Amino acid sequence: MMGAATSLRDLHADLNEDDRLELLNSIILESERLEQYIQNLLDMTRLGQGELTLNRQWISIDELYHVVYRRLAAARPSPGVSFHPSGELPSVWVHAALVEQALFNALDNALKAVGSGGRVDVHAGADASTVWMDVLDQGPGLPREQWEAVFGQFYSFSRGDRYSTGSGLGLTICRGMMRVHGGEAAFVEPPDGFTLCLRLTLPVAPPGADAATRPDQE
Repeated sequence: MMGAATSLRDLHADLNEDDRLELLNSIILESERLEQYIQNLLDMTRLGQGELTLNRQWISIDELYHVVYRRLAAARPSPGVSFHPSGELPSVWVHAALVEQALFNALDNALKAVGSGGRVDVHAGADASTVWMDVLDQGPGLPREQWEAVFGQFYSFSRGDRYSTGSGLGLTICRGMMRVHGGEAAFVEPPDGFTLCLRLTLPVAPPGADAATRPDQE
């Protein structure tokens, strides 16, 4: 980022419009990546020190997904993600921004795994007590013995795009943000056609939920 900015400053008169635009795009891309790393570190610190305050509200899984999709689309053109809810899902009583970040991290990780043109699906369902979102991808997969290890802080290993540009905190934060809501993030056996499945779960209505304001009960 510094190199691109310095080149733009010092060589501005010698650069054509395409070269200047390429350098500017590089600066923007690296700035966004740095911002994400810093946010991950801040979130990790807050989780570790127990300083997260949950400002809960009722929100639908459909709305959560579409907010996250818009964030992904702003960072990469036409992300290859599709949403497949199973019937009408109940709303969840959560701090929406935190759950959005958990889902964003899960999808960002999957998109890095599949690379350009790859397929990522989100399957969502519910039973009487739990709502879940399965993030499915067709990337290189992950050995079963590493399904738990990848949630460790700064865990890293070399398996292509999935891990070449990450900070090593995305899945750690994803799990932490689900757990502060009484939920979980864990890998489960993927269905046919996919190589990996990250399941995010949330309780439908944890203790203290304001049932009077629940939108699907009105």
